[in-house]
Amino acid sequence: MLVHAAESLWKIDRQTKTIVPILMEGLGSDEAEVRGHAAHALGEMGEEAKVAIPQLTKLLKDKDEDVRIHAASSLWEIAGQVKPVIPVMIEALKNKDPLLRMEAAHVLGEIGEEAKTAVPALIEALKDDNDDVRGQVARALGDIGPNAKEAVPALAKLLKDRDAGVRGDAGHALGEFGPAAKSVVPALTEALKDKDLAVRVHAAESLWEIDKLAKLALPVLIEGLGHPDILVRIDAVHALGEIGPMAKAATPTLTKLLKDKDLRMRVHAASALWHIEKQTAAVIPVLIEGLKSPDVEMRREACEELGEIGAPAKAALPALIELLKDKDAEARSLAGEAIKAIDPKEAAKRGIK
Repeated sequence: MLVHAAESLWKIDRQTKTIVPILMEGLGSDEAEVRGHAAHALGEMGEEAKVAIPQLTKLLKDKDEDVRIHAASSLWEIAGQVKPVIPVMIEALKNKDPLLRMEAAHVLGEIGEEAKTAVPALIEALKDDNDDVRGQVARALGDIGPNAKEAVPALAKLLKDRDAGVRGDAGHALGEFGPAAKSVVPALTEALKDKDLAVRVHAAESLWEIDKLAKLALPVLIEGLGHPDILVRIDAVHALGEIGPMAKAATPTLTKLLKDKDLRMRVHAASALWHIEKQTAAVIPVLIEGLKSPDVEMRREACEELGEIGAPAKAALPALIELLKDKDAEARSLAGEAIKAIDPKEAAKRGIK
């Protein structure tokens, strides 16, 4: 009960001084459920729970498999540990609980190319009876990328999966292999006729990533800008931005999306418009807004785009300078890079190298 209370308190005020010791005490509980819950909660705290690393490492040998999985996942989240985590996650792909199988695939995907040794197990897991697990495994293989190129034929088979979500995940994952997946271009072209728009969008973005087939991809991606799911719309916007000037036909719709109620959509639309039209007047204010987002991914993306824009983005300097104090190390680094690109003298004055 105390472990649950500590986790709830963390979600409310993010204070770790009193919460981490309580959760660490939970790691030593006689009850496997409590040990697993405490390990999972510590992982959610990230590097702020690094004091728990020795205890979590011991739990990799716990007699309960669920506890081992939560401990391994947390060691990845807290410390980015790879070597001791991968074997546990490979084992977890066969766990009886589909949620834990999904967690294992998710962690292996986050580890990325270093998870190459898990590829055979992940390919086998594409046959999982659970739709959500198959989708997560497909995404993981895409995240591992070219190091998992032997998965391409198995992923191509999933373009005919019974579940639209899995078909879409497979379509998206194939694009992550780039030209190495050229053999599946015919299957992806066929997927452009799928009854589900999200599947068509993912097939279209992959046709661009694999073989630069803009003519085939563009109509579907523009159609995807009207999908009800914001994540599908964002994928379409991102792909259009990558296509660049050839995607000019999407400019009117992307311009409207600069006023979307969701900041994620606005930032992605601004990024795409910069890559397609080199617009700055309408784009820079949206990216500055992105620098102030509570979502770290948005802050990072806004930094990167402003850095690409360079000197014309001078209005963003105050917000970028403020971001040098960000709690996220990558956001701080990207803010510094953006400042250097926009105003090298300002960067030098602040000791940014």
